Amino acid sequence: MIRVLQKVPELTEDYIDRIVSLLKDRSHGVLITCIQLMTALLGDDKEQIEISEEVKKRFSRVVPSLVKMLRNLLNLGYSPDHDIAGIADPFLQVKLLRLLQALGHKNDEASEAMNDVLAQVATNTETNRNAGNAILYECVRAIMTVEAEAGLRVLAINILGRFLLNRDNNIRYVALNSLTKVVTEDVTAVQRHRSTILDCLKDPDVSIRQRALELTYQLVNEQNVQELVREMLNYLIVATGNDHRAHLCSRIATVVEKFSPSPKWQLEVLFAMLSIAGDYCDDSVAASTVTHVCVADTTLQAYATHKLFHLLRDELPQVQLALVHVTVWCVGEFGECLLSGCEIPAGSADDFGLVFTASTTSEKDGTKNTILTSMKRTSFEAIEVAEILGLLEAVLKSHLATVQTKSYVLTALAKLANKLPVGQAEIADLVAAYTTSMNLELQQRSCEYATLLADRWAAVRPEALARMPALDLAALAARKDTAMALSSEADFNAGVTPLSAQVQVQKEITAPNPNPNNTQNAPSLLDLDDIFGGGSTPNTAPPPPASQPTPPPASDVDLLSDIFAAQPVAPTVQAPTQPSPDLFASNQAPVSPQKAQIKAFEKDGLQVMMELSRESPNSSLLDIMCTFRNFTTKDMDRFVFQAAVPKYITMEMKPASAAVVPASNSSQVSQLIKVTNNTPKPLMMRLKIRYVVGGRQIEEQAQVNSFPPI
Repeated sequence: MIRVLQKVPELTEDYIDRIVSLLKDRSHGVLITCIQLMTALLGDDKEQIEISEEVKKRFSRVVPSLVKMLRNLLNLGYSPDHDIAGIADPFLQVKLLRLLQALGHKNDEASEAMNDVLAQVATNTETNRNAGNAILYECVRAIMTVEAEAGLRVLAINILGRFLLNRDNNIRYVALNSLTKVVTEDVTAVQRHRSTILDCLKDPDVSIRQRALELTYQLVNEQNVQELVREMLNYLIVATGNDHRAHLCSRIATVVEKFSPSPKWQLEVLFAMLSIAGDYCDDSVAASTVTHVCVADTTLQAYATHKLFHLLRDELPQVQLALVHVTVWCVGEFGECLLSGCEIPAGSADDFGLVFTASTTSEKDGTKNTILTSMKRTSFEAIEVAEILGLLEAVLKSHLATVQTKSYVLTALAKLANKLPVGQAEIADLVAAYTTSMNLELQQRSCEYATLLADRWAAVRPEALARMPALDLAALAARKDTAMALSSEADFNAGVTPLSAQVQVQKEITAPNPNPNNTQNAPSLLDLDDIFGGGSTPNTAPPPPASQPTPPPASDVDLLSDIFAAQPVAPTVQAPTQPSPDLFASNQAPVSPQKAQIKAFEKDGLQVMMELSRESPNSSLLDIMCTFRNFTTKDMDRFVFQAAVPKYITMEMKPASAAVVPASNSSQVSQLIKVTNNTPKPLMMRLKIRYVVGGRQIEEQAQVNSFPPI
């Protein structure tokens, strides 16, 4: 019957009454097949049959009968024909729960009718047999799918928490997978089982550990970040596979960047991660560590330099290369801090002065294991100049040192020559040793630094070897967001990222084109005009004034412009109507409206409206007031709105009125965009929206191809 209705779904209405009548049959086999047919008509699986809303409503009327049938099975005593492990016909109970799940989805009335029986199933079913676990699992799925009460959802999450204590790895895996799906709906309830989830990170089964890690990553917030990051670092020690370790390092770095309670704790975690798996970290982790040391205060910079120096000295020669690079950079920039002692600043990883350290041991198979321990230390003693130079010389002679490592050391030595009171002769000898290197990069650096260290350049040496200025983290974050917007795989074009796109978070000043009349002579495959679908001027655009030379037409040599162009048809830009020279024509030309409003985006309860206004019809400046409304029941935190326009358009984006879009449309957030278009080409805009709701970060992209002419 399922296959027949799949091929001819129009016959479904003819069999509705007969299907419903089978629910009164006493045979459990008939009931199971009938419920399976109804589930196929309503469910979301691959066997789903397209039916009308009227059929769904008729099926919803049998919910009380299904609830009564399930309650009778729960209250049924021992039945030798249907009893399995002390449970009355678990197969029929599972089928009933799946059907109730399909009927209660987005149906408040049906969900209200089944809340009591779902609670009864969740509390009375035994968990010491697989049959009971199967019923409880389907009950949890039904509770999380239907419009259940909050208390019932907490009960379902507690059942999954009990599954985590089961010895069967399959049941524990199912529980972790289910908790990962429901954590965004009720983070607080899942947080109660945090200790059990963390214990799964130590499970011998790698699949259990990976699912627990994904769930742990979703549970991190400002309150538990210290505990969970420590567990992630411990898991990083036993993680296998280069790709898996690299992914884990990236996750830890993201969590630390987002929820760090203090700069010192953030540096401690980054140092520990570099000590454990620096060879597997992305280059961005080392760059982030250097950035945070650079922008820290002088006390924290001195502590970081001492800490890295001791880590490198204790772990050589078996040391992670990323840790070597960060340490050498910090010694070169802040080496003078090593000459004096350093007190440990307050507020370490566990707020008791514990300092992370990592010891490396070799196993029989030659692999390296790093054990994360903690060391009680209150201060660092001053270090002699000879010891500093000796460590850098050891790095140069290490078999792990690459060309990049040696280049960093040479730069650090050159900077130390300007900071240390003694040791300039030893530094000059170390630098001069590479003037005859076979590597061109090392030879060039060595010759340049050796010349700079000569007495004749003593006047310019302090300025040339001065400390690097601190980075502007706000500008760096804006640049990262720009790069993410341009490199997103969900690009609305044909999967091609426009490298020359102009995404402006703040107002950018661009240099004028020295030869504006020849901008279209050479075809460019990366030109945003083609990528946004505006490579050629629309036919309805007005001709240029006679007083100006007519620019040459866009080149049609670009064979890939059609592939790169956006699929939607480019909007038509109507020119303002000029007064007719005819004596019998109307005395007044029609004037386009100076205001218009469009709905730019709407998804998952978020609505973005754009109100366009222009001071005069001939003005090239267009004001776009974006209004954001939240129709969900939860606030949208850390709301960020970004826009990209073709490069022939200049744009200035003002800050948003708030960073949180309140729930239930209680108030709205606005943001002004000023756009200047001095060409007849149409206005197009790509949007990127990011926000956090329920502890989960959401990222959406959209494209606005058609703006009304005003």
